Amino acid sequence: MAGVDYLLALQHGDTFRKVTKIVLYKNAIGFAVFLPFHKSRRGHLFKSPANYKQRERTIEHSAIVEQHVVSDTVKLSFHFDGFVQFSSAGRTPIISGIDTVTGMAKGLGLKARPLMTPCRSGPTFGGSVWGLDDYVRLSPKELEAARSLVWTERDYYYRRCTSRTWNSYVFEGFLFPKSLWPNVRLEKSGGRLELRCRLRMRNYEIPDAVFDFKVVPTSDNPFYFMGLIVSRIRGDFESPSGYTLGGLTGRGLDNDGKPAMLGLHAAYPALESGMGGSLSSLDYVAPR
Repeated sequence: MAGVDYLLALQHGDTFRKVTKIVLYKNAIGFAVFLPFHKSRRGHLFKSPANYKQRERTIEHSAIVEQHVVSDTVKLSFHFDGFVQFSSAGRTPIISGIDTVTGMAKGLGLKARPLMTPCRSGPTFGGSVWGLDDYVRLSPKELEAARSLVWTERDYYYRRCTSRTWNSYVFEGFLFPKSLWPNVRLEKSGGRLELRCRLRMRNYEIPDAVFDFKVVPTSDNPFYFMGLIVSRIRGDFESPSGYTLGGLTGRGLDNDGKPAMLGLHAAYPALESGMGGSLSSLDYVAPR
């Protein structure tokens, strides 16, 4: 299932830091997103209701429907039929896949809309990163690589903050129908050639706002292509450095048994104080 991978890097002060990897699976069957460049390995994975009326992406711990801990890096995998799950990205495997009897996720997963009909009202995946001095530096050779997507100072948006008040970054990945591919152009930026796409988002945050996306080359995919933006925000974090990762929502039940749209989330490092007591581990243990 492995395919082509792309590296996302951010200019932070006078250095570039590697933040995210995106792996495009072969034959357009899906992709995965993960953050292997931070030192934290113990993470908190959870499922919680999505509140589309909230502009600030805060999650109440009392609303979490299901939660676990893991002892290594995970990736958020998106499959063509809409199945989304956390799976292993490090040396320690975690429980994942679909139970052939129940049809349910073995680990932490859900069924969202198929990738051939991508969500148009917001990102398919996203996350926040902070304390970038703890992330791996991008080498000069990697800076020039074709599969490195690099954000410089002039590429960032400021979302509900200013150039003086921001303290973290948010990256967001959108899937656009292939019918919009004619909007994609090849542009020179800072000595690099990049695919870019400027689109008006009618229903995202500020209606009819225009965003300039960096485009992941998915020209062989007949259904969609991927655009990415990075913004600076003002966040409230318990750890000096870390990250979050989340993705598409699917139908489920909240803690009161009421129908709700649920989303998957990962937070590194796992902060025991905010996890509601002892949690089960999703680390896979082979049967003896």
